[in-house]
Amino acid sequence: MKSVRNFISATIISVLFVCIYIYVEMPTLAWGWTDWMFMVFIIGLIYIFRSGTWTGLKTNKKDFSTYFGAALCAIMIFLGVFVGFFSSSELMNASKFRNVLGKINEVSNNKDLTATDINKIIFIDENVAAKYGDKQITTADNLAMGSQVSIGEYTQQIVAGRVYYVAPILHGGFWQYMKNSENGTPGYVIVDAINPKDSKMVTKLPDGSSVANVYQYNGYFSKNLERHLRLNGYASVGLTDFSYELDDNFHPWWVISKYVNTIGFSGSDATGVVLVNPTTGEIKDYNINNLPAWVDRVQPVKFLTDQISWWGDLVHGVFNWSGADKLKLTQSLSMAYGNDGHCYFYAGLTSTGSDNTSVGFLMINSRTKEVKFFKSKGSSEDKAAASAEGVVQHLRYNATHARFYNLNGDFTFAFGLKDAEGLVKKYAFVNYDDYAIVGIGDDESSAYRDYRSKLNSKGNVIVGDKYGKVQEVKGIVTRFSNDNKDGNSFYYLTIDKFKNKMFVSKSDVNPKLTLTKIGDEVVITFNDGSEGVIDMSSFDNISFGIQETGALIAVEKQEIKLDSLKGSAK
Repeated sequence: MKSVRNFISATIISVLFVCIYIYVEMPTLAWGWTDWMFMVFIIGLIYIFRSGTWTGLKTNKKDFSTYFGAALCAIMIFLGVFVGFFSSSELMNASKFRNVLGKINEVSNNKDLTATDINKIIFIDENVAAKYGDKQITTADNLAMGSQVSIGEYTQQIVAGRVYYVAPILHGGFWQYMKNSENGTPGYVIVDAINPKDSKMVTKLPDGSSVANVYQYNGYFSKNLERHLRLNGYASVGLTDFSYELDDNFHPWWVISKYVNTIGFSGSDATGVVLVNPTTGEIKDYNINNLPAWVDRVQPVKFLTDQISWWGDLVHGVFNWSGADKLKLTQSLSMAYGNDGHCYFYAGLTSTGSDNTSVGFLMINSRTKEVKFFKSKGSSEDKAAASAEGVVQHLRYNATHARFYNLNGDFTFAFGLKDAEGLVKKYAFVNYDDYAIVGIGDDESSAYRDYRSKLNSKGNVIVGDKYGKVQEVKGIVTRFSNDNKDGNSFYYLTIDKFKNKMFVSKSDVNPKLTLTKIGDEVVITFNDGSEGVIDMSSFDNISFGIQETGALIAVEKQEIKLDSLKGSAK
Protein backbone atom coordinates (compact mmCIF):
# COMPACT_ATOMS: atom_id res chain seq x y z
CA MET A 1 0.00 0.00 0.00
CA LYS A 2 2.78 2.34 0.95
CA SER A 3 4.50 1.51 -2.33
CA VAL A 4 1.37 2.49 -4.26
CA ARG A 5 1.04 5.74 -2.30
CA ASN A 6 4.69 6.56 -3.01
CA PHE A 7 4.18 5.97 -6.73
CA ILE A 8 1.00 8.08 -6.89
CA SER A 9 2.52 10.97 -4.95
CA ALA A 10 5.67 10.83 -7.09
CA THR A 11 3.49 10.92 -10.22
CA ILE A 12 1.57 13.97 -8.96
CA ILE A 13 4.80 15.78 -8.10
CA SER A 14 6.26 14.84 -11.47
CA VAL A 15 3.24 16.19 -13.34
CA LEU A 16 3.48 19.47 -11.43
CA PHE A 17 7.21 19.61 -12.14
CA VAL A 18 6.67 18.97 -15.86
CA CYS A 19 4.04 21.72 -16.11
CA ILE A 20 6.25 24.23 -14.31
CA TYR A 21 9.38 23.21 -16.24
CA ILE A 22 7.71 23.44 -19.65
CA TYR A 23 6.09 26.77 -18.79
CA VAL A 24 9.26 28.36 -17.38
CA GLU A 25 12.07 26.81 -19.45
CA MET A 26 10.12 26.29 -22.72
CA PRO A 27 12.10 23.24 -23.90
CA THR A 28 11.86 21.79 -27.39
CA LEU A 29 10.01 18.53 -26.90
CA ALA A 30 11.44 16.50 -29.78
CA TRP A 31 14.22 14.04 -30.49
CA GLY A 32 17.41 15.95 -31.26
CA TRP A 33 17.14 18.22 -28.21
CA THR A 34 18.44 17.35 -24.75
CA ASP A 35 16.11 19.60 -22.70
CA TRP A 36 13.42 16.92 -22.43
CA MET A 37 16.02 14.34 -21.38
CA PHE A 38 17.04 16.50 -18.46
CA MET A 39 13.36 16.83 -17.54
CA VAL A 40 12.83 13.07 -17.58
CA PHE A 41 16.03 12.54 -15.56
CA ILE A 42 14.69 14.84 -12.82
CA ILE A 43 11.40 12.92 -12.88
CA GLY A 44 13.39 9.75 -12.25
CA LEU A 45 15.01 11.35 -9.21
CA ILE A 46 11.59 12.39 -7.91
CA TYR A 47 10.41 8.77 -7.97
CA ILE A 48 13.58 7.63 -6.21
CA PHE A 49 13.24 10.22 -3.46
CA ARG A 50 9.53 9.44 -2.93
CA SER A 51 10.39 5.78 -2.36
CA GLY A 52 12.20 6.66 0.88
CA THR A 53 15.00 8.99 -0.20
CA TRP A 54 18.38 7.63 -1.22
CA THR A 55 18.36 5.11 1.61
CA GLY A 56 15.88 3.16 -0.44
CA LEU A 57 18.72 2.25 -2.77
CA LYS A 58 20.94 1.07 0.08
CA THR A 59 18.50 -1.17 1.94
CA ASN A 60 16.01 -3.84 1.17
CA LYS A 61 13.11 -1.35 1.40
CA LYS A 62 13.04 -0.74 -2.32
CA ASP A 63 9.64 -0.46 -4.00
CA PHE A 64 8.35 0.01 -7.53
CA SER A 65 8.97 3.79 -7.44
CA THR A 66 12.66 3.18 -6.74
CA TYR A 67 13.10 0.86 -9.71
CA PHE A 68 10.97 3.00 -11.99
CA GLY A 69 12.91 6.18 -11.13
CA ALA A 70 16.26 4.44 -11.43
CA ALA A 71 15.25 3.07 -14.85
CA LEU A 72 14.29 6.54 -16.10
CA CYS A 73 17.59 8.00 -14.94
CA ALA A 74 19.59 5.17 -16.48
CA ILE A 75 17.81 5.43 -19.83
CA MET A 76 18.36 9.20 -19.99
CA ILE A 77 22.04 8.80 -19.12
CA PHE A 78 22.39 6.15 -21.82
CA LEU A 79 20.65 8.30 -24.44
CA GLY A 80 22.45 11.47 -23.48
CA VAL A 81 25.96 10.07 -23.11
CA PHE A 82 26.30 6.99 -25.31
CA VAL A 83 23.72 7.56 -28.04
CA GLY A 84 24.52 11.28 -28.01
CA PHE A 85 28.23 10.57 -28.48
CA PHE A 86 27.80 8.18 -31.40
CA SER A 87 25.08 10.22 -33.13
CA SER A 88 26.34 13.76 -32.47
CA SER A 89 30.13 13.85 -32.09
CA GLU A 90 32.45 15.12 -34.81
CA LEU A 91 34.72 12.15 -34.16
CA MET A 92 32.04 9.70 -35.33
CA ASN A 93 30.33 11.92 -37.92
CA ALA A 94 33.03 14.08 -39.52
CA SER A 95 31.74 13.79 -43.09
CA LYS A 96 28.18 14.62 -42.02
CA PHE A 97 29.30 17.75 -40.19
CA ARG A 98 31.34 18.90 -43.18
CA ASN A 99 28.32 18.55 -45.45
CA VAL A 100 25.79 20.45 -43.31
CA LEU A 101 26.69 23.64 -45.19
CA GLY A 102 25.34 22.03 -48.33
CA LYS A 103 26.54 22.07 -51.91
CA ILE A 104 29.49 24.41 -52.50
CA ASN A 105 29.45 25.94 -55.98
CA GLU A 106 32.98 26.93 -56.93
CA VAL A 107 33.10 29.92 -59.29
CA SER A 108 36.12 31.35 -61.07
CA ASN A 109 34.57 34.28 -62.91
CA ASN A 110 33.62 37.54 -61.22
CA LYS A 111 30.48 37.68 -63.33
CA ASP A 112 29.19 34.55 -61.56
CA LEU A 113 28.94 36.49 -58.31
CA THR A 114 26.01 38.85 -57.86
CA ALA A 115 27.13 42.48 -58.04
CA THR A 116 26.36 44.76 -55.10
CA ASP A 117 23.64 47.35 -55.39
CA ILE A 118 25.68 50.56 -55.32
CA ASN A 119 22.82 52.34 -53.56
CA LYS A 120 22.89 49.92 -50.62
CA ILE A 121 26.49 50.17 -49.46
CA ILE A 122 26.53 50.34 -45.65
CA PHE A 123 29.26 52.06 -43.64
CA ILE A 124 27.79 52.00 -40.15
CA ASP A 125 27.40 49.04 -37.81
CA GLU A 126 24.87 48.26 -35.09
CA ASN A 127 26.83 50.23 -32.48
CA VAL A 128 26.80 53.40 -34.58
CA ALA A 129 23.12 52.93 -35.39
CA ALA A 130 22.38 52.56 -31.68
CA LYS A 131 24.10 55.87 -30.87
CA TYR A 132 21.68 57.67 -33.17
CA GLY A 133 18.61 55.55 -32.52
CA ASP A 134 18.79 55.38 -28.72
CA LYS A 135 18.51 59.15 -28.52
CA GLN A 136 14.92 58.91 -29.74
CA ILE A 137 13.53 57.92 -26.32
CA THR A 138 15.36 60.76 -24.58
CA THR A 139 14.08 63.60 -26.75
CA ALA A 140 11.88 66.30 -25.26
CA ASP A 141 8.74 64.67 -26.67
CA ASN A 142 9.60 61.23 -25.31
CA LEU A 143 11.49 62.14 -22.14
CA ALA A 144 9.04 60.34 -19.85
CA MET A 145 9.49 57.07 -21.75
CA GLY A 146 13.12 56.62 -20.76
CA SER A 147 12.31 55.19 -17.34
CA GLN A 148 9.64 52.81 -18.66
CA VAL A 149 11.14 51.24 -21.77
CA SER A 150 14.36 50.03 -23.32
CA ILE A 151 15.44 49.58 -26.93
CA GLY A 152 16.02 46.05 -28.21
CA GLU A 153 18.58 44.73 -30.67
CA TYR A 154 19.00 46.53 -33.99
CA THR A 155 18.43 44.43 -37.10
CA GLN A 156 19.75 45.49 -40.51
CA GLN A 157 17.13 45.06 -43.24
CA ILE A 158 15.68 46.38 -46.48
CA VAL A 159 12.33 48.12 -46.19
CA ALA A 160 10.63 49.35 -49.37
CA GLY A 161 13.94 49.31 -51.24
CA ARG A 162 16.05 51.15 -48.64
CA VAL A 163 18.38 49.81 -45.94
CA TYR A 164 17.59 50.53 -42.29
CA TYR A 165 18.49 49.43 -38.79
CA VAL A 166 15.31 48.71 -36.84
CA ALA A 167 14.94 48.01 -33.12
CA PRO A 168 11.78 47.37 -31.08
CA ILE A 169 10.86 49.41 -28.01
CA LEU A 170 10.57 46.95 -25.12
CA HIS A 171 9.55 46.90 -21.47
CA GLY A 172 12.23 48.28 -19.16
CA GLY A 173 11.73 45.46 -16.63
CA PHE A 174 9.25 43.31 -14.74
CA TRP A 175 7.39 46.12 -12.97
CA GLN A 176 7.18 48.13 -16.21
CA TYR A 177 5.70 45.02 -17.84
CA MET A 178 3.13 44.64 -15.06
CA LYS A 179 2.04 48.23 -15.62
CA ASN A 180 1.70 47.91 -19.41
CA SER A 181 1.22 44.18 -20.04
CA GLU A 182 -2.04 44.54 -21.97
CA ASN A 183 -1.13 47.56 -24.12
CA GLY A 184 2.53 46.71 -24.64
CA THR A 185 5.16 49.27 -25.61
CA PRO A 186 4.80 51.84 -28.39
CA GLY A 187 6.49 51.17 -31.69
CA TYR A 188 10.07 50.95 -32.83
CA VAL A 189 13.16 52.99 -33.64
CA ILE A 190 14.30 53.13 -37.27
CA VAL A 191 17.72 54.40 -38.40
CA ASP A 192 18.64 55.00 -42.03
CA ALA A 193 21.74 52.85 -42.66
CA ILE A 194 23.00 55.25 -45.34
CA ASN A 195 22.31 58.46 -43.45
CA PRO A 196 22.12 57.57 -39.72
CA LYS A 197 21.16 61.12 -38.77
CA ASP A 198 17.80 60.27 -40.31
CA SER A 199 16.50 58.31 -37.31
CA LYS A 200 13.12 58.41 -35.63
CA MET A 201 10.72 56.60 -33.35
CA VAL A 202 7.65 55.21 -35.12
CA THR A 203 4.42 54.71 -33.17
CA LYS A 204 1.98 55.03 -36.08
CA LEU A 205 2.11 53.44 -39.51
CA PRO A 206 1.52 55.33 -42.81
CA ASP A 207 -2.09 54.07 -42.78
CA GLY A 208 -2.66 55.68 -39.38
CA SER A 209 -2.77 52.47 -37.32
CA SER A 210 -0.85 52.34 -34.05
CA VAL A 211 2.15 50.11 -33.40
CA ALA A 212 2.26 48.28 -30.07
CA ASN A 213 4.64 45.52 -29.00
CA VAL A 214 2.46 43.39 -26.76
CA TYR A 215 4.43 40.19 -27.42
CA GLN A 216 8.16 40.53 -26.74
CA TYR A 217 11.10 38.16 -26.39
CA ASN A 218 11.75 39.65 -22.94
CA GLY A 219 8.07 39.65 -21.97
CA TYR A 220 6.59 37.72 -19.09
CA PHE A 221 3.87 35.09 -18.63
CA SER A 222 1.59 34.74 -21.67
CA LYS A 223 3.09 37.77 -23.41
CA ASN A 224 6.53 36.20 -23.71
CA LEU A 225 7.10 35.66 -27.42
CA GLU A 226 8.65 32.18 -27.24
CA ARG A 227 6.10 30.97 -24.69
CA HIS A 228 3.31 32.28 -26.94
CA LEU A 229 4.68 30.08 -29.75
CA ARG A 230 5.31 27.03 -27.56
CA LEU A 231 1.73 27.12 -26.28
CA ASN A 232 0.31 27.53 -29.78
CA GLY A 233 1.60 24.51 -31.66
CA TYR A 234 5.40 24.95 -31.59
CA ALA A 235 6.35 22.87 -28.54
CA SER A 236 8.31 20.40 -30.71
CA VAL A 237 9.84 22.90 -33.19
CA GLY A 238 13.36 24.32 -32.88
CA LEU A 239 13.13 28.12 -32.68
CA THR A 240 15.98 30.63 -32.71
CA ASP A 241 17.14 34.07 -33.89
CA PHE A 242 14.19 36.24 -32.77
CA SER A 243 14.53 39.38 -34.92
CA TYR A 244 12.29 42.39 -35.47
CA GLU A 245 11.64 43.14 -39.14
CA LEU A 246 9.34 45.43 -41.10
CA ASP A 247 7.41 44.51 -44.21
CA ASP A 248 7.34 46.93 -47.14
CA ASN A 249 4.41 48.79 -45.51
CA PHE A 250 6.57 49.40 -42.41
CA HIS A 251 4.40 47.04 -40.38
CA PRO A 252 6.54 45.19 -37.78
CA TRP A 253 6.78 41.41 -37.40
CA TRP A 254 8.81 39.12 -35.22
CA VAL A 255 10.76 36.83 -37.56
CA ILE A 256 11.88 33.60 -35.86
CA SER A 257 13.95 30.95 -37.64
CA LYS A 258 12.74 27.35 -37.48
CA TYR A 259 15.47 24.70 -37.42
CA VAL A 260 16.24 21.03 -37.01
CA ASN A 261 19.28 19.21 -35.64
CA THR A 262 20.48 17.07 -38.54
CA ILE A 263 23.23 15.08 -36.76
CA GLY A 264 21.88 13.63 -33.53
CA PHE A 265 21.71 16.53 -31.10
CA SER A 266 23.87 18.80 -33.29
CA GLY A 267 24.21 20.03 -36.88
CA SER A 268 21.56 22.77 -36.56
CA ASP A 269 20.09 23.87 -39.90
CA ALA A 270 17.31 26.38 -40.64
CA THR A 271 14.15 25.18 -42.41
CA GLY A 272 11.97 28.30 -42.56
CA VAL A 273 10.54 31.09 -40.42
CA VAL A 274 7.62 31.83 -38.16
CA LEU A 275 6.15 35.35 -38.28
CA VAL A 276 4.39 36.77 -35.24
CA ASN A 277 2.41 40.01 -35.20
CA PRO A 278 3.79 41.83 -32.12
CA THR A 279 0.44 43.50 -31.42
CA THR A 280 -2.10 40.72 -31.95
CA GLY A 281 0.06 37.61 -31.59
CA GLU A 282 -1.08 36.34 -35.02
CA ILE A 283 1.21 33.51 -36.21
CA LYS A 284 2.20 32.74 -39.81
CA ASP A 285 4.40 29.81 -40.80
CA TYR A 286 6.65 29.62 -43.88
CA ASN A 287 9.20 27.22 -45.28
CA ILE A 288 12.22 28.37 -47.27
CA ASN A 289 10.48 27.82 -50.62
CA ASN A 290 7.45 30.05 -49.89
CA LEU A 291 8.86 33.00 -47.94
CA PRO A 292 7.41 36.51 -48.23
CA ALA A 293 9.68 38.63 -50.43
CA TRP A 294 10.35 41.17 -47.67
CA VAL A 295 11.93 38.65 -45.26
CA ASP A 296 15.65 39.36 -45.55
CA ARG A 297 17.15 36.34 -43.88
CA VAL A 298 16.30 32.88 -42.66
CA GLN A 299 19.79 31.60 -41.91
CA PRO A 300 21.05 32.53 -38.41
CA VAL A 301 24.61 33.85 -38.39
CA LYS A 302 25.50 31.42 -35.59
CA PHE A 303 24.42 28.43 -37.70
CA LEU A 304 26.36 29.57 -40.76
CA THR A 305 29.46 30.31 -38.69
CA ASP A 306 29.39 26.79 -37.23
CA GLN A 307 28.71 25.18 -40.60
CA ILE A 308 31.55 27.07 -42.30
CA SER A 309 33.90 26.09 -39.46
CA TRP A 310 32.98 22.40 -39.86
CA TRP A 311 33.37 22.60 -43.64
CA GLY A 312 36.78 24.26 -43.40
CA ASP A 313 38.15 22.29 -40.44
CA LEU A 314 37.05 18.75 -41.35
CA VAL A 315 38.32 18.81 -44.93
CA HIS A 316 40.36 15.63 -44.28
CA GLY A 317 38.44 14.35 -41.30
CA VAL A 318 39.16 14.70 -37.59
CA PHE A 319 42.68 13.29 -37.60
CA ASN A 320 44.28 15.92 -39.84
CA TRP A 321 47.23 16.57 -37.53
CA SER A 322 49.19 18.59 -40.11
CA GLY A 323 46.28 20.96 -40.78
CA ALA A 324 46.54 20.31 -44.52
CA ASP A 325 44.03 22.32 -46.58
CA LYS A 326 42.18 23.55 -43.48
CA LEU A 327 40.35 26.86 -43.80
CA LYS A 328 38.96 29.24 -41.19
CA LEU A 329 37.03 32.49 -41.16
CA THR A 330 39.04 35.71 -41.30
CA GLN A 331 36.31 37.60 -39.42
CA SER A 332 32.65 37.32 -38.50
CA LEU A 333 30.16 37.31 -41.37
CA SER A 334 29.03 40.56 -42.97
CA MET A 335 25.85 41.25 -44.93
CA ALA A 336 25.52 42.83 -48.37
CA TYR A 337 22.65 43.42 -50.79
CA GLY A 338 22.91 42.36 -54.42
CA ASN A 339 21.46 44.22 -57.38
CA ASP A 340 19.17 41.19 -57.76
CA GLY A 341 17.32 42.30 -54.62
CA HIS A 342 18.62 39.42 -52.47
CA CYS A 343 20.63 39.56 -49.27
CA TYR A 344 23.99 37.78 -48.97
CA PHE A 345 26.47 36.87 -46.26
CA TYR A 346 30.17 37.28 -46.99
CA ALA A 347 32.65 34.96 -45.28
CA GLY A 348 36.36 35.60 -45.83
CA LEU A 349 38.57 32.51 -45.61
CA THR A 350 42.22 32.01 -44.72
CA SER A 351 44.43 28.97 -44.25
CA THR A 352 44.91 27.73 -40.70
CA GLY A 353 48.12 29.22 -39.35
CA SER A 354 48.49 31.71 -42.24
CA ASP A 355 49.48 35.36 -42.00
CA ASN A 356 45.80 36.36 -42.08
CA THR A 357 45.76 36.75 -45.86
CA SER A 358 42.50 35.74 -47.48
CA VAL A 359 42.64 32.77 -49.84
CA GLY A 360 39.07 33.24 -51.01
CA PHE A 361 35.57 33.77 -49.73
CA LEU A 362 32.06 32.39 -49.62
CA MET A 363 28.94 34.26 -50.70
CA ILE A 364 25.83 32.76 -49.09
CA ASN A 365 22.23 33.61 -49.92
CA SER A 366 20.69 34.58 -46.56
CA ARG A 367 17.33 32.99 -47.43
CA THR A 368 18.09 29.84 -49.43
CA LYS A 369 21.68 29.18 -48.19
CA GLU A 370 22.95 28.81 -51.75
CA VAL A 371 26.75 28.91 -51.39
CA LYS A 372 29.31 30.17 -53.91
CA PHE A 373 33.04 29.74 -53.29
CA PHE A 374 35.46 32.11 -55.04
CA LYS A 375 39.16 31.21 -54.72
CA SER A 376 41.17 34.40 -54.87
CA LYS A 377 44.08 35.59 -52.75
CA GLY A 378 43.54 39.02 -51.30
CA SER A 379 43.46 41.17 -48.24
CA SER A 380 41.87 40.16 -44.96
CA GLU A 381 39.44 42.49 -43.21
CA ASP A 382 42.02 43.38 -40.56
CA LYS A 383 44.66 44.37 -43.10
CA ALA A 384 42.14 46.40 -45.09
CA ALA A 385 40.98 48.19 -41.93
CA ALA A 386 44.57 48.97 -40.93
CA SER A 387 45.22 50.37 -44.40
CA ALA A 388 42.20 52.68 -44.19
CA GLU A 389 43.10 53.80 -40.67
CA GLY A 390 46.66 54.49 -41.80
CA VAL A 391 45.51 57.09 -44.33
CA VAL A 392 43.93 59.14 -41.52
CA GLN A 393 46.25 58.08 -38.70
CA HIS A 394 46.73 61.72 -37.67
CA LEU A 395 43.02 61.81 -36.81
CA ARG A 396 43.14 58.54 -34.83
CA TYR A 397 39.94 57.23 -36.36
CA ASN A 398 38.97 53.57 -35.99
CA ALA A 399 37.34 51.53 -38.75
CA THR A 400 33.90 49.99 -38.32
CA HIS A 401 33.27 46.31 -38.96
CA ALA A 402 34.40 45.44 -42.49
CA ARG A 403 31.74 44.98 -45.15
CA PHE A 404 32.56 43.22 -48.39
CA TYR A 405 31.09 44.31 -51.72
CA ASN A 406 31.29 43.27 -55.35
CA LEU A 407 31.38 46.66 -57.09
CA ASN A 408 30.85 45.87 -60.75
CA GLY A 409 33.30 42.99 -60.50
CA ASP A 410 35.90 44.62 -58.28
CA PHE A 411 35.97 43.14 -54.77
CA THR A 412 36.04 45.87 -52.16
CA PHE A 413 35.83 46.42 -48.42
CA ALA A 414 33.86 49.42 -47.14
CA PHE A 415 34.41 51.04 -43.76
CA GLY A 416 33.14 53.93 -41.75
CA LEU A 417 35.94 55.69 -39.86
CA LYS A 418 34.82 56.57 -36.32
CA ASP A 419 36.10 59.19 -33.91
CA ALA A 420 36.57 58.66 -30.16
CA GLU A 421 32.82 59.17 -29.61
CA GLY A 422 31.99 56.33 -31.98
CA LEU A 423 30.52 58.57 -34.70
CA VAL A 424 31.44 58.09 -38.36
CA LYS A 425 33.44 61.06 -39.64
CA LYS A 426 34.89 59.70 -42.88
CA TYR A 427 34.22 56.88 -45.33
CA ALA A 428 36.66 54.45 -46.90
CA PHE A 429 36.83 51.87 -49.70
CA VAL A 430 39.73 49.39 -49.73
CA ASN A 431 40.51 47.06 -52.62
CA TYR A 432 40.44 43.32 -51.86
CA ASP A 433 43.21 42.43 -54.35
CA ASP A 434 45.50 45.30 -53.32
CA TYR A 435 44.82 46.85 -49.91
CA ALA A 436 47.16 49.73 -50.75
CA ILE A 437 44.37 51.10 -52.98
CA VAL A 438 42.27 53.15 -50.56
CA GLY A 439 39.61 55.75 -51.28
CA ILE A 440 38.77 58.22 -48.49
CA GLY A 441 36.11 60.92 -48.37
CA ASP A 442 33.90 62.99 -46.11
CA ASP A 443 30.86 61.27 -47.59
CA GLU A 444 30.13 58.08 -49.48
CA SER A 445 30.17 59.69 -52.93
CA SER A 446 33.52 61.45 -52.53
CA ALA A 447 35.09 58.32 -51.04
CA TYR A 448 33.82 56.24 -53.96
CA ARG A 449 35.11 58.75 -56.52
CA ASP A 450 38.50 58.79 -54.82
CA TYR A 451 38.54 55.00 -54.82
CA ARG A 452 37.55 54.72 -58.49
CA SER A 453 40.14 57.31 -59.44
CA LYS A 454 42.90 55.35 -57.72
CA LEU A 455 41.72 52.15 -59.36
CA ASN A 456 41.81 53.88 -62.74
CA SER A 457 45.33 55.18 -62.13
CA LYS A 458 46.41 51.59 -61.46
CA GLY A 459 44.99 50.50 -64.80
CA ASN A 460 42.43 48.16 -63.28
CA VAL A 461 39.51 49.32 -65.38
CA ILE A 462 41.10 48.34 -68.69
CA VAL A 463 41.38 44.69 -67.67
CA GLY A 464 39.04 42.78 -69.98
CA ASP A 465 35.38 43.07 -69.04
CA LYS A 466 36.01 42.79 -65.28
CA TYR A 467 33.75 45.71 -64.57
CA GLY A 468 31.05 44.75 -67.01
CA LYS A 469 30.30 46.56 -70.26
CA VAL A 470 32.74 49.36 -71.06
CA GLN A 471 31.35 52.19 -73.20
CA GLU A 472 33.22 54.85 -75.17
CA VAL A 473 31.55 58.08 -76.30
CA LYS A 474 32.63 61.17 -78.20
CA GLY A 475 30.98 64.52 -77.57
CA ILE A 476 31.24 68.28 -77.02
CA VAL A 477 31.80 69.59 -73.48
CA THR A 478 28.76 71.62 -72.41
CA ARG A 479 29.74 72.29 -68.79
CA PHE A 480 33.06 72.08 -67.00
CA SER A 481 34.19 72.72 -63.42
CA ASN A 482 36.64 71.53 -60.80
CA ASP A 483 36.57 71.10 -57.02
CA ASN A 484 39.02 70.28 -54.25
CA LYS A 485 38.17 67.66 -51.63
CA ASP A 486 40.54 66.20 -49.06
CA GLY A 487 43.48 67.75 -50.89
CA ASN A 488 42.52 66.21 -54.25
CA SER A 489 41.33 68.06 -57.35
CA PHE A 490 38.25 66.60 -59.04
CA TYR A 491 37.08 67.65 -62.51
CA TYR A 492 33.42 67.52 -63.54
CA LEU A 493 32.00 67.83 -67.03
CA THR A 494 28.92 67.14 -69.12
CA ILE A 495 28.76 66.45 -72.84
CA ASP A 496 26.04 66.97 -75.40
CA LYS A 497 25.57 63.23 -76.04
CA PHE A 498 24.64 62.57 -72.37
CA LYS A 499 22.79 65.60 -71.10
CA ASN A 500 21.61 63.93 -67.88
CA LYS A 501 24.97 62.41 -66.95
CA MET A 502 27.87 64.07 -65.17
CA PHE A 503 31.39 62.67 -65.59
CA VAL A 504 34.06 63.04 -62.93
CA SER A 505 37.72 62.16 -62.44
CA LYS A 506 40.97 63.40 -60.99
CA SER A 507 43.60 64.80 -63.33
CA ASP A 508 45.66 61.61 -63.25
CA VAL A 509 43.26 60.04 -65.77
CA ASN A 510 44.85 62.36 -68.39
CA PRO A 511 46.73 65.69 -67.98
CA LYS A 512 44.62 67.14 -70.80
CA LEU A 513 41.68 67.20 -68.39
CA THR A 514 43.17 70.21 -66.59
CA LEU A 515 43.20 72.26 -69.80
CA THR A 516 39.76 71.28 -71.04
CA LYS A 517 37.12 73.96 -71.57
CA ILE A 518 33.52 74.25 -72.74
CA GLY A 519 33.22 73.54 -76.48
CA ASP A 520 36.11 71.08 -76.66
CA GLU A 521 35.54 67.72 -78.32
CA VAL A 522 36.41 64.84 -76.00
CA VAL A 523 36.42 61.04 -75.91
CA ILE A 524 35.40 59.37 -72.65
CA THR A 525 35.47 55.71 -71.63
CA PHE A 526 33.35 54.59 -68.68
CA ASN A 527 31.59 51.58 -67.20
CA ASP A 528 28.03 51.43 -68.38
CA GLY A 529 25.74 51.89 -65.38
CA SER A 530 22.77 53.80 -64.09
CA GLU A 531 24.56 56.25 -61.81
CA GLY A 532 23.94 59.91 -62.48
CA VAL A 533 27.57 60.74 -61.62
CA ILE A 534 29.94 58.52 -63.60
CA ASP A 535 33.67 58.01 -63.05
CA MET A 536 35.72 58.24 -66.21
CA SER A 537 37.92 55.23 -66.96
CA SER A 538 39.84 57.16 -69.60
CA PHE A 539 39.69 60.63 -71.14
CA ASP A 540 41.09 62.39 -74.16
CA ASN A 541 40.62 65.92 -75.48
CA ILE A 542 40.90 65.70 -79.25
CA SER A 543 40.42 69.45 -79.80
CA PHE A 544 44.10 69.90 -79.24
CA GLY A 545 47.08 67.56 -79.34
CA ILE A 546 50.26 67.23 -77.37
CA GLN A 547 53.19 66.38 -79.56
CA GLU A 548 54.82 63.12 -78.56
CA THR A 549 58.25 61.84 -79.53
CA GLY A 550 58.61 58.54 -81.32
CA ALA A 551 60.22 57.04 -78.20
CA LEU A 552 57.28 58.11 -76.02
CA ILE A 553 54.78 56.62 -78.46
CA ALA A 554 56.71 53.34 -78.43
CA VAL A 555 56.70 53.28 -74.61
CA GLU A 556 52.94 53.92 -74.52
CA LYS A 557 52.33 51.06 -76.99
CA GLN A 558 54.46 48.76 -74.84
CA GLU A 559 52.46 49.74 -71.69
CA ILE A 560 49.18 49.01 -73.48
CA LYS A 561 50.52 45.60 -74.53
CA LEU A 562 51.59 44.81 -70.95
CA ASP A 563 48.19 45.89 -69.61
CA SER A 564 46.52 43.58 -72.11
CA LEU A 565 48.72 40.66 -71.03
CA LYS A 566 47.91 41.34 -67.36
CA GLY A 567 44.23 41.35 -68.19
CA SER A 568 44.50 38.00 -69.94
CA ALA A 569 46.41 36.55 -66.99
CA LYS A 570 43.70 37.60 -64.57
